Parts: sequence; structure tokens; C-alpha cells
Amino acid sequence: MAFVPLQVLSSYSLLSSPIKIDDLIATAKNRGYQAMTLTDHNTMYGTVEFYQACIKNNLKPIVGLTLWLDSTTGIDNQFALVLIAKSVKGYRNLMQISSAKMTSSTPKFVFDDIRDLLDDLIMIVPAQRSEMIELLERGLSGDATELLENYRQVVGDEDLYLGINLKQTNIMRQTLMQIAEKHSLGCLPLPSVEYLNSEDHFATQVLKDIASGEVIKHPEILAKDQGNNWLKPRDVFEKEYRDAGLSELLDQLDALTSQIELKIPFVQPKLPKFPTPANQSAIQYLKELCFQQLEKSKNAQNLQYQQRLDRELNVIESMGFADYFLIVHDVVQFAHQNHILTGPGRGSAAGSLVAYLLRITSVDPIEYGLLFERFLNPERAQMPDIDLDIPDDKRELMLKYVHDKYGHQHVGQIITFGTLAAKQAIRDVARVFGEMPNKINQISALIPSELNITLERALENSSKLQEFIRTSEKNRFMFETARRLEGLPRHYSTHAAGIVLSENNLTETTPVQDGNEGMLMSQYSKNYVERVGLLKMDFLGLRNLSLMANILDQVHQLKPDFDIENINLNDTKTLELFQRGDTSGIFQFESAGIRNVLRKVKPNRFGLVVAVNALYRPGPMENIDRFVKRKEHREHYSFPNDVLSEILGETFGILVYQEQVMEVASAMGGLSLGQADLLRRAMSKKKHDVIEQMRTNFIDGALQKGYNAKLAQQVYSYIENFANYGFNKSHAVAYSKLAFQLAYLKTYFPGPFYTALLNSVIGGEAKTKEYIQELNHLGIKVKAPDINLSQLQYAFYQQQIIMGFLSIKGLRRDFIRNLIEERQSNGEFKSVDSLLRRMRDKGITEEIIEKLIFSGTLDSFGYNRAELGDFLPELLKGIAFSGQNVDLFEKLMPTIKHRPDMDLDEKLDWEEELLGTYISAHPVERYANLIEQNGFKKIDEFSVEAQVTTIVYIRSIRTIRTKKGESMAFANITDPTGESEAVIFPRIYQHAKILRNKRVLQLRGKVEKRNDGLQLIVNEITAPQNKQVQAAIWKLEVPSRNNSSEFQTKLFDIFRKYHGKVPVILVYEDTNEHNELSEKFYLNDSSEVKEQLAELLGSQHISLIKK
Repeated sequence: MAFVPLQVLSSYSLLSSPIKIDDLIATAKNRGYQAMTLTDHNTMYGTVEFYQACIKNNLKPIVGLTLWLDSTTGIDNQFALVLIAKSVKGYRNLMQISSAKMTSSTPKFVFDDIRDLLDDLIMIVPAQRSEMIELLERGLSGDATELLENYRQVVGDEDLYLGINLKQTNIMRQTLMQIAEKHSLGCLPLPSVEYLNSEDHFATQVLKDIASGEVIKHPEILAKDQGNNWLKPRDVFEKEYRDAGLSELLDQLDALTSQIELKIPFVQPKLPKFPTPANQSAIQYLKELCFQQLEKSKNAQNLQYQQRLDRELNVIESMGFADYFLIVHDVVQFAHQNHILTGPGRGSAAGSLVAYLLRITSVDPIEYGLLFERFLNPERAQMPDIDLDIPDDKRELMLKYVHDKYGHQHVGQIITFGTLAAKQAIRDVARVFGEMPNKINQISALIPSELNITLERALENSSKLQEFIRTSEKNRFMFETARRLEGLPRHYSTHAAGIVLSENNLTETTPVQDGNEGMLMSQYSKNYVERVGLLKMDFLGLRNLSLMANILDQVHQLKPDFDIENINLNDTKTLELFQRGDTSGIFQFESAGIRNVLRKVKPNRFGLVVAVNALYRPGPMENIDRFVKRKEHREHYSFPNDVLSEILGETFGILVYQEQVMEVASAMGGLSLGQADLLRRAMSKKKHDVIEQMRTNFIDGALQKGYNAKLAQQVYSYIENFANYGFNKSHAVAYSKLAFQLAYLKTYFPGPFYTALLNSVIGGEAKTKEYIQELNHLGIKVKAPDINLSQLQYAFYQQQIIMGFLSIKGLRRDFIRNLIEERQSNGEFKSVDSLLRRMRDKGITEEIIEKLIFSGTLDSFGYNRAELGDFLPELLKGIAFSGQNVDLFEKLMPTIKHRPDMDLDEKLDWEEELLGTYISAHPVERYANLIEQNGFKKIDEFSVEAQVTTIVYIRSIRTIRTKKGESMAFANITDPTGESEAVIFPRIYQHAKILRNKRVLQLRGKVEKRNDGLQLIVNEITAPQNKQVQAAIWKLEVPSRNNSSEFQTKLFDIFRKYHGKVPVILVYEDTNEHNELSEKFYLNDSSEVKEQLAELLGSQHISLIKK
């Protein structure tokens, strides 16, 4: 065999090489190679991908490792050895060695740690960065010889080689060859391949500097260097070694590579044997469990259930999957025994009666017309795939159970890789180029924040990025380097859902490394673990299951016997909620789009909720309007025969589900359900040869059943056209059941439902406001945090929801913990002074007291927030003077002076700032008088075609461009009575500078009907103006706009302490400019204010002008 390099890295040597596997193979083939090698640093991440790519391209795969070991001769460094597998046995030893290295818990990993794992491996002492070379270069030839003897004793002369590299000096090459001859060892040509082309040298160096944190001072100079560690054409490598007089090394290489015969075994996953209670076979125990459950059910005597169960169990037995079902059942049983919710099913597993009886799923497949063959097809040899949905906060507990049950060496997490995405790539490269953090942030901001954005697309769409690149050669070079590195693996992490199980130790099938939570982790990613024979299971942490678990915890306190599994899935009130599109907080039905579809379809049975879930997806959406018309008898449709009527009747003749394709193919075309599943797959993947073969089979089958050829052809064409639109009915039913359960809880237990929902969005202001407004409509009061009632999160208490301390922005968790512990230990806080006295050594500060006052947390002490705000400065003085003396503190405790509460505007401003929402009132309520005086319409008073003026709160704005390229907007608007949509066309939008999120605005326009709802077509936008007849106005002369901080502080203290309803005008003496202050700074007209202002400004500079 011709030349092949034996030390080749890929991008799986993280941040060491830019070579992608596919590029390596394509380049190797193009440059004349008949074989290729992969020897990544310490790990085998890319091995299976590399092996498959080689086989596909008719290259001989050579699999190895560049293993880094600690010195055995006392040098404080790590050195490399190259190990190559000669056979499957050698490959398995490579996995053991890599696993040992990557899970080692000792400070050093040395040659002795692998000495028992070197059978069927070739070991090459590399020409660079090896311990032997280091010793020779230091002149320690005796130590080098001793080290080599150690290698020889363990590996044997036949499998031990010295690597020769043309970058070595001639003297070193001669020395190595003399040593090899003296000890009867072979020498091999060993160029190091780190990148594909010589110009990739710079990008490779940048990668390494990303890893090390180094900076390249003059990147443009370094980039001019051409690297040497590239994949030269095969004949170039050969010529270089021949020209150096090393032809015999090429012969030795040829002899060696001809010995290598590696076939990585790709096998069906070998399942762990499930330990049955009476040592019966797995299938026997599975049958016992299923029939026991069927006997207990209402369908015990139903022949259809008995026959379906027999059929499924026969398929499971013939395919050898009994252990799989028992393993999953056992995991689910553990969850239920520990009061952990599991989902109703995910994907096609809900089509299995066995899974239903074992409580793996909670959807009866016969009741909903779900097909087992969609899940497990005897005519498609493939592992069943049951994904378990569990609450996202219980996943770790579930993993621990599986880990402990099957053992540390038999269960592992699955690796995944984070890549250098567009923003990350440009940030990393900018840092290596020496840019400062603020500049890096500016550069990163030039990349649009879009999902899966690439640098190429960013360049096309961002004029600012184009300008940045044009500005300097360095910027252009930075961008090009980032583009070269984009998409490469940057780091590894743990797959969010998957784990692997193995009957034997994992390391017999996959290399491993340390994972999280004390578990091992497969070095092969999810695309390859099943190929090598591991069982993959997915435990998916679902936020909505956590939400439902939290709701049910509260519901069970009210109704201990309530069982969510026993609710009626055709409950009228819950269906009415879907018909109204009132589905905020409901899994899969929250978006504005699907809520509009619900209002159109008006589902009056659970099956139509399922249909909406299946239809609201790209492709099937095209059928929604037709579906609605047919449901409402506004479009005629008919069926050519009873078979199609029975199958497509529930969806009004429209093919909505993949199972309908299978049923039509079976019932009319005579295909088995297994063959029908193959047809479904072929149609969804557009496998034309299979589709045409199946067409013949379908028509032949239909003819045998008595149908005419024209009808058969017509029906086959119909299912071919719409099969790709069909959705998995099993999945749609299961997830719609979860949605319906949540909707049922929302309907009958709104307090617990919204409490849990609000807890799930703490910190998300938009959702918090939305849910609190919905609660206001329902008449359920949401109270501000309460010093004696609040917990960490929202809580449902005496038919009202009380905000938790976490809702107060910036309130430290350690203080909250101390506060709750103090309250639990020593009882409620009776007064402000008792709170301060008990918490003074537990983290309370002036800032915290202010947050507690103005968030409303101290309202229950009986004082208003204005009184407590005035009281705060005196209180702090008392604390400062008294020190640790409690008696003195009580003596210095000031008296709270009664005064009117702050006005609604200021109160709401504080609530918005501290809680992210309004509790005391809706923001529109501050304009109640204006609305009443002018007869403005509230949202619930809108009627079609009416011209209205309304004052609303702008919750969110969505801008789009028209076909003419003009901007327009859709705004979600609310007031205390409801919500609606406002449409602002370009003519109005271009002048609507005041249109912003989270603003109260006055809109005028026409109400129109759209999607069974109303929308306001806006033709004027203004800021609402409360018309107040002011009896007086304060005129204050101050030196200038820019006064000392001490002066400003004193003035603002007066504004805060004496807030009232008298407007204030500041006159700046240096410019005579007049500044009318906002309502936030209005004062009262008391004599105390006058005294304070006179003291600060001088009596000649203040005047209260009466009107």
C-alpha cells in the first residue's frame, strides 16, 4: 500500500486542529491516498464518524490515539505516544486506554497505567514531543535507552516503532535509526498532520490561542508564514522521504499498513437483562404484567383489547425487545412510587397498548385509533424509541436511580459538542487579535441575533458588518479567520436528555470519560452510540410537567383525592376555554397563531383539540381554512366509499395524521400495517423508487378487494400528495392530553394554576404582567409581597395570590433566607422596629429597607408607603447612633408621622421598578377621571365599525415591512377590562415617535373584526393628558442646571418628603430657563415645605403663585 500519514488530528482534538472529518476524507481521496489515519489527542470522539466516512469513500481506515502521558523519568511535563489499532481487539484496547486516561483520578497518568492494554496495538514513539526525544536532546542517552527498554518489554519489538520526521535534524534522524538498528526496531515516516493546507497554519494557531488564552501581537505578520504540518499529496510525502534517503522507511510503512485490518462491529444494541422477580424470562414477566393490568381495567372482557395485546406481545417477543419494555416500565414505576409525574407519552410510543398497560404512557391507543406499527414495525428492524417526559427538576433523581440500579460501568451520559457559532467565533478571534472587551462586544453586536445565523449570512444582511470589514485590513482578516473556524467544536458538554445502557461494561463498546453527577459519559455522540450497540434512552426534562406538578401539589391540599388522570377529556367548560383561545400557560397552545386557530375551529370535543395541535405546523396549516369550512358545513365533501369515510371522517375528509395514511393503505390497498408504515416513511422521505413499487402493490391490493383501478389510483395519488403533511397522531394525542389537563386545572383551580404559572416566569416581566391581568379579570387578587406571609415564591393563600420575596428585584437571596428563617424561629414581625431589631445583624441595609417599603412588603404594619418613606431617614439615624445597644435603639426609635399616601402614579412607578409589574392598579387606571370625563371607550366596549378613542397600555409591539418596504406595527394593547390588537399602518407609524412598549397611550381609530376578534385600526396616537385645574404653582429659582451633588440631594429629599399635587417650575438663574417638572416632583403647599425650601434656596428665591 502507498504512503499514509500515521499521526493525524481532527477538530475533535478540541481547539487544536481545524480539520473536519468529511473534509479530511475528501481531501485525502483527492490527494491520492488509499488509506487515512485518525489519532486525536487522548479521545476517540470522531472515530466512528471517521471510520464510516472512510468506508463510504473506499479508503482504508486506520484508527489510533495520540496519548499524552506524564514523564516516567522525572521531567515535569507530558509526552506523546502514538497508538494504532491493528484489529478489533486493538480497537477495544484503544477504547480502554482512552477511557482510563479520561477518567483517571490520580494526579499523574503514566505508561505503567496502560501496560496491560497494549495487545494488538502498534506503538510509535513520535518524532516530536515524545519523552525519548526529550531525553536525547538533553544528552541523557542512558535514560533514553532505559525508557526504550521499558517500552520493548511491554510492547515487544514487532509492534514498537520510532517515528522519523523531516523537521528533525539530520543528526537526530541518524541517532534514532542507529538506536532502532541496535535494538532491532522498525522506523516509520511520521509527519504530523494538524491541518489540510499550508495556509491553514494561522487558523490553527488562532484555535490553539483560543484554548490557551494567548494573544497574537502581530497577526498579519504571522499569517504570512506557511505551515509545514499539512496534508501534502501522497506523492509529495513519498518524494520528500526518498529525497532524504529514507526509502526503506516507506517500505516498512507499507508492510505495517498491510497488517492493519480493522472492522468496527456495528450491531443491534445489546440490552441489559432485566432482573425478573421469579427468574422467569423477560417476555414471560412482561406478559404477566400486561395481562394483570388488563384484568384490572374496564376493558378486561373486550376481545379487541385482548387480540391487540397478543399481537403486540408477539411482535415484541419476535424482535427481542421484552427487556427494553421492562427497563422503561421499571423507571416509570420508580417515578410514580416517588410521586414524580411522567408525561402522557411522546412520539409514536403512545400507539402501544403494552406501553399503556405498563403506565409508560397514559393514552389508550385503541380509544384514539393509534397504531402500534407506527411505533414498532416488525417489517422495519429498528429499536423502539420510548422517550420519557419528566419534570425538569426531577431529571437528576431519575438518572441516579438508573445509574444505581444497573451500575456505574453500565450506564452513561452522552457527549455533545458546542461549536464555534458565528458570534462566538468572532468574539474568540477578536480576543486572540488583542481587542479589548468593550470592542469585542461592539464587534459581536454587528452579528444579527438570529437563530442559526452564520457569518456568511450576517455579512449579506448587515451593512454595519460590511462597513466594519471595509474599515481596515485587520478587521477583514479577523472576519475571514472567524469564518474559517466557524462551526468547529469548541467544547464538549452533556446531552440534555440522552443516556446509554449496556449489558456489558460500557468500555467494551464505547470509550468513556467523566460526566456529571458522578456518572460516566460516552465519548461517542448520540448519532453513533446505537450503531456500536448501546441502548439509548431519553429522559426529557419538561418545564410544563414541573408546572403541572406544582399546580397539583396545591390542588391536593384543597382536594386530597383529586386524580388528574380521571378527568373527562371532553369536559364542556375546559373545551370552552379552548374555543375562546384562552390558552395562555397551556402547553403547545400559547402562541397567538394557534389561539386564533382555536377560535376558528371552536373545538367541541377533545379530538378537535388534537386536530388543531396537528394542523398548526408548517405545511398542514394550509388545510386549516378548509378544515374549518367543512366542520361548519360551509364546504361540501364526500367519500367514495365507507372505508375512507370511517378513516377520514373525524377530520372531515382531510388527511391530518400519518396514521390515516397507514390505515387507508391497509384497509383499501391490502397492505399490512407494517408495509403501510414503510410506505408512510417512504412518502415522508420522498423515496420515489419505494413509492412507485408501493403504488403497484396498493393498486393490486385494491383490485383484489373489489375497487376499480381508477379509484385506487386516485386515492393513492391523494395520500401521496398529503402524506408529507400528516402529523404523528400518537404524539398529537399525548401532548394534547397534557395540554387539556393543564387547561382543566386552569378552569377549575385558577388560583393554584396561576400561582405555579407565575412562579415559572419569575423575572419575566411581560409574562408576569399578562398573567396578573388575567387574574384581575377572574377576580383573583394578587397581593404585593407581605413581610409576614410571603415565601420565596408566589403562594396561594386564602383565595388570593401573594407575591414571593424573589419577585422584589435586587433583594439578595441570603437576606431572604435569613428573613424567612428568623420568622420561622421567632414568629411574625409585629412592627417596623421589631423587623429592624431582629434583622439588624442579618443583612438588612438601607437599600433593602427601601425596597421593602416601596414594593408594599411592609404595608401590613398599618402605615402607608409615604409615611414609611418619610420615616426611613430618621430610622437609619437611630440605627447608626444606637450601635449594638438595643435599649438605646428603642429610645431613639422615631415616631411615624401620619400623612397622605403617595399618589397612584408614584406608587405604580415604584412597583414597576421593584416588582416588574403593577399591583395597586392597572397603569391605565391613573387616567380614570380623564376616561370618564371624555367618554373614552374601554376595550370591552369596542364594537365593530365604531370610531373610538381609548387609553391603553402597550404590552408589546411587532413591526413588519410592507410589500413597499415601509414599516408598520401591530401592538398588543390592554386596559383593566381586557386586551386587543392595534394596527398602526405606515402613514401613522412613521410619525408615532411615542409608540413604545410599556407605555400608556391615547389611541383613536376604527374597530374592525379580524379572526373572530376585534382590532383597532389606529389613525392617531397621543400621550394622555390629565386635565387638572391647578390652584397654585411653586416657582423655585436655583443657580443652574449643574448644581453640587449636596445641593441636588437636599432638593430631591424635599421633593420626596413633601410630595403632593402642586406643580413645580424651576428657574435657572444663570440662563433664566424655565423647566416644568413632571408629576413625580410635585410638592404640597404646606408651611413645612416653604420653610425647607427657604432654608435651602433663600426665601427671596421661592414663591407659591396662587391662580
